[in-house]
Amino acid sequence: MGLTRVALVLMASLVIERGARADARADVEAAVRAHLKTFGAAETAATNESVTRGGADPITGLAPTALVYLNKDTAKADEPFNFGVDLTGNFSGSASIKIEKMTVVVADGGHAAWFHVRGTLKYKEVVGEGIDDWAKPLPVRVSGALVDDHGWKIVRVAYTAPIEDKEMIASAGYHDPPLSPASGAPAHTGDAAIGKAVDAWFPGGLVAAAGAQTIVANGTAPGERGDDRAAALKLAKAWDKLKLGATEVDAVAFGKLGFVRVVVRLPVKPAKGKTPIAAEMVLHAVVADEGGTWRWQSLNWGGRNP
Repeated sequence: MGLTRVALVLMASLVIERGARADARADVEAAVRAHLKTFGAAETAATNESVTRGGADPITGLAPTALVYLNKDTAKADEPFNFGVDLTGNFSGSASIKIEKMTVVVADGGHAAWFHVRGTLKYKEVVGEGIDDWAKPLPVRVSGALVDDHGWKIVRVAYTAPIEDKEMIASAGYHDPPLSPASGAPAHTGDAAIGKAVDAWFPGGLVAAAGAQTIVANGTAPGERGDDRAAALKLAKAWDKLKLGATEVDAVAFGKLGFVRVVVRLPVKPAKGKTPIAAEMVLHAVVADEGGTWRWQSLNWGGRNP
């Protein structure tokens, strides 16, 4: 029995749609790569024009209202800032990011997209007065959301550098006074529906809130890498056992895609006879509206040393 005209039209539409999605994904990946290539530029501005110090290239690909998160710090696209200094603490220049793994997903009918990158930052640091040299390459994780606004533009992006567990736990003792484990409801800003969904993640709800399709996750430690669904769920299962508590939730929606920044406290075993304390971390998450429920697609944890 031959195919009907309707069936042929439907098949043609599917082929066109799949082709459009593939093209969009390639365009998003190109936009992300172009942005990462300009990491370490001295300045940026809302227009992304070349208003740079020292001849450095401008940071590209940011929407005028974009926010950039660098571990615990936040920078706006319309203000001068330096990615390298904020992320490494001792940055001289010559930065480049080698991408080891990139996940890109086009969402919301092609109007928005998200990405998650695992890579290594190579850069120079100051080693003496007027002297710099190559630093030890730094593992980095970069995640974010883009919208299609006459071309793909990054609206939220988070850079994190892994930190050893023992170092992060030791940081709990640096606070004066020490932080207590989280208790009560976190402070909310931004999108209320996403914030309510995030409330259910802590403690112990990350696995249940995972997206139905592609998910990616990384923890604060160098070895915590979930590049595929199985590995991401394994990490989430481990995190659900840590009695994590949120103190701040900031969420924004871009259609059916959203981005969340959550300040989280990890209970740390105190010295004998001492009051319980906590180490502070920050979680950058991409979420998507799946049938009326906001579920996470990407989790990017960063240490939050004082």
